[in-house]
Amino acid sequence: MHAKSPTPTALPRRSDVPVAETWCLEHLYPTPAAWEAACAELGAAVRAFGERWRGRAVAATTSAELDPLLADYEALLVNATRAIAYAQLGLSGDYGDADWQQRAEQASQLEGRLAEELAWLDSELLDLDPAVLEELACREPDLARFVERIAERRAHRLHPEAERVLGALKPALGFPYQGYSTTKLADIRFPAFVPQADMAAAGVGGVAGDGAVGAAGGAAVSARAVDAAGEGALPNSFVLYENRYQTEKDTAVRRAAFRSFSEGLGAYRHTIAGYLSSWTQQERTLARLRGYPDTFSMLLARQQVERELYERQIDVSVEQLAPVMRRYAAKLGQVAGLDRVHYADLKRPIADLGLPGGERLSLDQARELAVAALDVMGPDYARRVEQSFTERWTDFAANQGKSTGGFCYSVPGVHPYILLSWDGRLADLFTLVHELGHAVHSELAAEQVRPLAGDCSLYFIEAPSTMNELLLGQYLMREARDDATRSRVAAMLVTNTYYHNFVTHLLEAHWQREVYRAIDRGEALGADDYDRLFRATLELFWGDAVVLDPGAERTWMRQTHYYMGLYPYTYSAGLTIATAAAERIRTEGQPAVDDWLACLAGGGTWTVTGFARRAGTDITRPGTLPGVIDAIGRLVDQIAVD
Repeated sequence: MHAKSPTPTALPRRSDVPVAETWCLEHLYPTPAAWEAACAELGAAVRAFGERWRGRAVAATTSAELDPLLADYEALLVNATRAIAYAQLGLSGDYGDADWQQRAEQASQLEGRLAEELAWLDSELLDLDPAVLEELACREPDLARFVERIAERRAHRLHPEAERVLGALKPALGFPYQGYSTTKLADIRFPAFVPQADMAAAGVGGVAGDGAVGAAGGAAVSARAVDAAGEGALPNSFVLYENRYQTEKDTAVRRAAFRSFSEGLGAYRHTIAGYLSSWTQQERTLARLRGYPDTFSMLLARQQVERELYERQIDVSVEQLAPVMRRYAAKLGQVAGLDRVHYADLKRPIADLGLPGGERLSLDQARELAVAALDVMGPDYARRVEQSFTERWTDFAANQGKSTGGFCYSVPGVHPYILLSWDGRLADLFTLVHELGHAVHSELAAEQVRPLAGDCSLYFIEAPSTMNELLLGQYLMREARDDATRSRVAAMLVTNTYYHNFVTHLLEAHWQREVYRAIDRGEALGADDYDRLFRATLELFWGDAVVLDPGAERTWMRQTHYYMGLYPYTYSAGLTIATAAAERIRTEGQPAVDDWLACLAGGGTWTVTGFARRAGTDITRPGTLPGVIDAIGRLVDQIAVD
């Protein structure tokens, strides 16, 4: 059966959603009490580790002396990841839950204590005889990249006591991200709105009254507030807007929801700008103290990425992809019957598959389609996809206070956890297979390489995820029976994969680069500056092809990636690699699949260029990225406008 499209309402409380639609945190710890006990044991284990090994690492004269130390250290890392994951995942399910807020704070404090108490080990490894480290890399090839990173960091270390203090301050230094998340998911209220067709034609929407209803994660809507808003008023929230309204086909609903959403964000502009400014200034200070020439150098060193690759990904994409996406916007306007395409219209699907029985997919159908689409990767891969459903790796529920978007949290020794808010749209299926790409990547790597070798470069971290979206597109193309259906599949690939992953995050990356350039020039930025810079990025990319609605400049307020270093550009970087690898799989079959599985199993042992070459592309060649943009252009041209 196909799930019918529901009438938008306020989201349920976490306690009211079906357990089967939530992830199983009991796989981490059976009870909160068991987690508490594990945290206490972890603290004792870290102290015992220090008593056993402190002073012995730096004194090692052969790499073999390091083997038991590193094994103990890896065990600590695995247990710490598990304990911190439990609290963070629980909070992600409902930021309004006081118990999970307390556990997350407790986990943050634990993380800070562990960083402080283990700072000596990092210092000793940095002081270790380079010959011993080189011997370790030769004996343990999995650790070659780990050793290289030690050598790279040696030139930028601080005094050991300063490093210890920074470790102890880790929870406080991470507050801007936590503060932003809590503000976004527990505090922001959005006004209810009344869709009005005449206002939609003019590019505006009716925001109902001045009652703030619907919290960021979908807080309960007051009946009195909605009644005051008027007949036909709809609630709004982060989850409702990003998972439903922005893709709504009804222009009146879509544009009115955008106006409501923008007004809700506007009330918190200065608060969220304060979090972001605190974060970026902190990074700039650390870069300066560690002797980096600028903030970019520090952040890209963490990613193991050359500056040239980073700059090229943004510059070439913005310049050459803009004309392609302007053609896409024009086609969207024709399909939707719009005189002018507004910023609020850009997420509207340009086509759907015309599913029998409705436009919504049930979870059973999602499972069948995901397994069928990813079957090309072999039975072992398909088995893991099946496991994700039977073992409840994924939190599908859409509820109040839940984190927005989607993510995959890998927990060594247990299994990955996936978060999304399922609404039954085909776009949700693309999100699901995307996160499954991360999940299986982490599973395969954990089985093949040591925990210390699991830290992948962010440059290609989004390749396994976007690859799965492309495989879903290939499957739908194979199943298509006529050109009209193939045209709709091409449209969905552009909308759900290339527009979302390549364009949306590319524009964020361009804006983020402008922010850090200003920070490195010594400028202090506020909400007005962030608005101005984002609007300038949008104008540069869209030109006069898209009307920028008031509030478009506040898009920077919606993303957590800015608190994760230079993350946004990595989506287009990963998708560049995935596009080439997916084409190889389509044309070459098993040899290309084998190469891709080898890429996944290698985890963090790969260099950026090594991963890309094994996948089948050379990202150092100037023509690689334009070739991918040409492929996007061919998909856009394939979209039929009836």
